[in-house]
Amino acid sequence: MHEPTAPYHSVQDALRILETVAGHSTGVTDTELARVTGLGADRLTILLRTLRREGYVEQLTDGAYITGESLSRLGSASGREQAVREQIQRTLDRLRDSLGAAVYVSRYVDGEVTITQYAAGPTTPAVNEWVDFRVSAHATALGKSLLGQLDHNGRRDHLSRHKMARLTSRTITSDRLLLSRLETQPPTVPTSTSRSTRWARSARPSRSRPVPRWAASPSPSRSSMPTVCARRPTP
Repeated sequence: MHEPTAPYHSVQDALRILETVAGHSTGVTDTELARVTGLGADRLTILLRTLRREGYVEQLTDGAYITGESLSRLGSASGREQAVREQIQRTLDRLRDSLGAAVYVSRYVDGEVTITQYAAGPTTPAVNEWVDFRVSAHATALGKSLLGQLDHNGRRDHLSRHKMARLTSRTITSDRLLLSRLETQPPTVPTSTSRSTRWARSARPSRSRPVPRWAASPSPSRSSMPTVCARRPTP
């Protein structure tokens, strides 16, 4: 039998902390947490810092810890979705800062490319859009990554509903060629686009979103799974 990995221990320890904090409605000190959980001071400090940053616990002025807003929302059906979205947004913000590029998540929903969340900033700006993402899947990194998660029939269905217009000099307009390339590239391999593919138009013209230079799917062969995309600002 394999020994639990370090990440497993981290999750297990964090859950023990949360269970202890949740059991003390008026707050619990780090000394009491250490006694109940059996964790050393250094490890407890690191985990508490992480849980505080993510909003799962809060520290009172007297130093005691209570359950945080994120944990409270997870306990209710109405707040669970919002809590997940906020967690994803914090992750995207950190990824944006780490990559130095605008980052966003897209999904293939009901036969269309859908952008669900993104993170941009002053030095990693969004760009104006002039082609709807729903009709430019054949020409964008995010679109190709999402199409790569569909089976052959799903890809043909999408292309039958969206004309493969030439958006740049490098746009593939042959469905046979595009399907061939998608067949030979695993869904989890990052997809890139030319610098010339710089803008796309939103279904809501008043709201601009960043357009990716590369895209990658964290889960293969599932059209409902997200694609993470990034676009570096033009030099």
